[in-house]
Amino acid sequence: MRLRMPKRTLERRAGRRAPAPGSRRPGLLLLPLFVIAAAHPGIREAGAQDSRAAARVAEASGYTLLYALDIPVTADFHATGPSYRVDASASMDAPFDRVAYYLELEAPDGRLDWVYVSMRAYTAKPTELGLPDPTGGRVVQQPVADLQVASNVAGIQPGDFATGGSLEIWPFNYSPANAGRVPGASDAVYDWGDQPASDGAYGSLQVHQHALGQVLLAYNRWGMGGGVASDIGIGNAVDPEEPGGAHVDWTFRANAGDWAARRLEILVRPGPTPFELKLTAPLAHAVHQRDADGRARVPIQAAGLAEDAGLEARALPLAGQRGRATDWRPIPVGDRPGDVAGQIELEAGWYAVELRLAGDDWVRSVHRVEPVGVGEVFVIAGQSNSANHGQPPLAPADPRVSTFDGRRWRPAFDPQPIATGNGGSPWPALGDLLAERLDLPIGFVSVGWGGTRVDQWLPEAALYPRIADALAGLAPNGARALLWHQGESDAAVGTSAVDYAERLRRVIGASRSEPAAARLPWGVALVSYLPGADPARRAAVIAGQRDVIAAGPAVFEGPDTDALSSADHRWDGIHFNEAGLRAHAAGWATAIAAAFPGLETSPTEPATSEPRPSASATPEASATRAPPATATAARGWLALPWLQARPALGTAPDRLDAIAAASAPTIDRPETPVRWREYQSND
Repeated sequence: MRLRMPKRTLERRAGRRAPAPGSRRPGLLLLPLFVIAAAHPGIREAGAQDSRAAARVAEASGYTLLYALDIPVTADFHATGPSYRVDASASMDAPFDRVAYYLELEAPDGRLDWVYVSMRAYTAKPTELGLPDPTGGRVVQQPVADLQVASNVAGIQPGDFATGGSLEIWPFNYSPANAGRVPGASDAVYDWGDQPASDGAYGSLQVHQHALGQVLLAYNRWGMGGGVASDIGIGNAVDPEEPGGAHVDWTFRANAGDWAARRLEILVRPGPTPFELKLTAPLAHAVHQRDADGRARVPIQAAGLAEDAGLEARALPLAGQRGRATDWRPIPVGDRPGDVAGQIELEAGWYAVELRLAGDDWVRSVHRVEPVGVGEVFVIAGQSNSANHGQPPLAPADPRVSTFDGRRWRPAFDPQPIATGNGGSPWPALGDLLAERLDLPIGFVSVGWGGTRVDQWLPEAALYPRIADALAGLAPNGARALLWHQGESDAAVGTSAVDYAERLRRVIGASRSEPAAARLPWGVALVSYLPGADPARRAAVIAGQRDVIAAGPAVFEGPDTDALSSADHRWDGIHFNEAGLRAHAAGWATAIAAAFPGLETSPTEPATSEPRPSASATPEASATRAPPATATAARGWLALPWLQARPALGTAPDRLDAIAAASAPTIDRPETPVRWREYQSND
């Protein structure tokens, strides 16, 4: 669900439309790294108009006015573009090292409320400091450093702050889910941890000091028009009687008309040039599979390096986390000028990776990428109960539990990217159980597709490339194991034990020809349950699964989820409810512990392929933080809502074959492989 306006504002919902192709290449993270440069004498001419901020804050007198906006009561800037009174961005080609935002609100009685906040520059491009153009798809959601805050509004704490600042600037809709795990942010209230969508026209320009729980300034709903006033405010919005009164960042207030005038200024200070390094690795929240020695090779890849500079990297364990710090290490130059590509070897743990530019006689600009993990990684494949078809969605309580969408890692709250369905899965709960036992980061890549048979995953069939892509995305370190949960559809259509075992062995064999997967262990769950299904057909599928497990090599028995067939564990007779999801997770945790009894020392092979008892009891519930139903997919994360239109497996025995066939995707043409990378947004 996207943002909706409160009832008193015409209840006009923000329109949904696909994002335009972005101006950034997929996967490139632009990091502001600073090198020393002389102040450019022309920067004052670029924005020579006097600033209202300079009349109130001494520091601002050394800044240049880049943008000035007399904020209208209602704004339709998606259609018209911002109506700046001053726009010096196109003519400014000089370097700047700091950025300042100044918001001034004039009451009908002439009283002025104002706030000024400056920070270390977070981009080198002046055109990227104003209200973002929706066609560019720019989203700024990041921490900012070295804040200086001044204001005459009660509740705003003035002063200098080295850390704790953050920005939320985008042209799209957003939801309150704290997808980025911003400290102190809420999943239910709009604040400093909101989750941007990739469509809609609401718009946000917010500056926060989240370490103090403070909104410094907010200007929202500037993109969609419709005759509804914009949201605007200084400090936290606290009036519970107003629309959106619970939301501290002024979302839904529609209060711009309460002020006689509203003025926004964006300023820059002449100084060292921000150097933009195009960084593709390491990625925040990534988890890399450790080897038998408990280490992993973490890639460092970047482009755009200056000719007289090199890149160095080191890693520091995050506070209270496992890991061993490294010294600064040079990253080798790549094949093309300005490219670097290398690795830093890390012991198991949870790190901040620091990068710095270094020349012959200078070192500048440390930048941190965090968190980066070395721990345990699992690929998940199969049908709907391996994917996101449970209810409700779950979220891990441990921040070290991550999930991968092929380009980006993020905390592993449901729905898991790539896999079909928009509900819950067992993987957040499994991640918590493993992270607690091992005291390590846990990563998942879930590629399941609801309603599929084993033959649709064969190496020549359409779904196998999803497994291949997942394994390729985890190179060079690979994964601990692939967890396979599938069989319901084969029970519906009557696959024999011999055919099921032969087909699954072929899938396993193909997976071990992929990069970094030559000895990939597989965990195979015992799965056949459909309400009213022929017991003989179900038994055949289980027999095929047991045959694969017994024959090995490096195949271990997963949980027996047929034991979780009562209404206590299934919300619709087929898919798991919360108790079922947690019991499913507990079963996998038990199976992994049995298969890898020395996992604390990182063995490379499962201990045994002998059958073992399965656990089906629900573990003690750990505190989870599930994003609310209004959460929208963040930009770049996989979203396949059309998959939900497919019929679910039914419950009437005489319709099982027909429904199972209807529920399976049409993927009979091996020449058109279903690669999940094709569905990711082009931002």
